[in-house]
Amino acid sequence: MKIDYKKSLTEIKKISDIWCGAKTDAAALVNVAEIAIDAKSKYVAVSPGAVNIMWSWIEGKNIDILCITESKDTNIAIDIKSVFKKGAAGVIIPYCPDMISELLPVAQDLFFGKKLFMSVDIENAPVTDWQSFFRTIKTINTNGFVLIVKDSNSVGNIYGCFDNIPNDFDGQIMILTNNPAVMEGAHRLCNTMRPSLMENLRFFIKR
Repeated sequence: MKIDYKKSLTEIKKISDIWCGAKTDAAALVNVAEIAIDAKSKYVAVSPGAVNIMWSWIEGKNIDILCITESKDTNIAIDIKSVFKKGAAGVIIPYCPDMISELLPVAQDLFFGKKLFMSVDIENAPVTDWQSFFRTIKTINTNGFVLIVKDSNSVGNIYGCFDNIPNDFDGQIMILTNNPAVMEGAHRLCNTMRPSLMENLRFFIKR
């Protein structure tokens, strides 16, 4: 049977945002800002050094800048405060128990009025215990999570994630991928397995 992907990919286009790599230069960031505004994106994810540039272009456009924070040193809280001052509406931090333990004592004050998302690369660092993952992100009171996916064969890992989402979860589900097969597969899985969360599902397209 031939599967028609056109309908679901059209729906995905409406819920897609932009993810900028660390090497995205200033000219490319301006182009991203213009695309995000035209597409009425909800989020633009950028590296710490790009936050102030992006802010100058999308201030007042109802688009949240999320800072991709990879730092795992003892200055993580200071680094996060710094990007908030530059215009970031939230941060995306990697799923790392040590980092979370460090942030927990200050999380309530640090993220007051701001957003926190947890990211996990399900290919290079696959989660073997999704229940522990969801307990952790609930403990630190995140606004949702980002699944980093490249290979279409990883749709099975997305299935494992959706299969373990707690019934009381109401956060954002974000998939970072440029692979149409992954987008379509994740969209169909969410619609089939967790239809009540379809409004929470979004996709990041990497610039």
